[in-house]
Amino acid sequence: AAASELFYENGINTVGIDRIIEHAGVAKASLYDCFGSKEELVRAYLQERGEARRARVNERLAQFADPVDQILAVFDL
Repeated sequence: AAASELFYENGINTVGIDRIIEHAGVAKASLYDCFGSKEELVRAYLQERGEARRARVNERLAQFADPVDQILAVFDL
């Protein structure tokens, strides 16, 4: 969650591991035990954001039966 906040607000490339662990209040070893590397943490962050976005789109699409309305709903979203 801490990495998500920082990555979203500041960008992935500008946020270092030390800043993430400080924001999260965890030990560096804990972060590396969970993710292994910053690259894996970034991968998990992007995967979570992608899944959340797909869920929002699918939820919106389910509201419409007409394909044209579905396409327009994606753009509205």
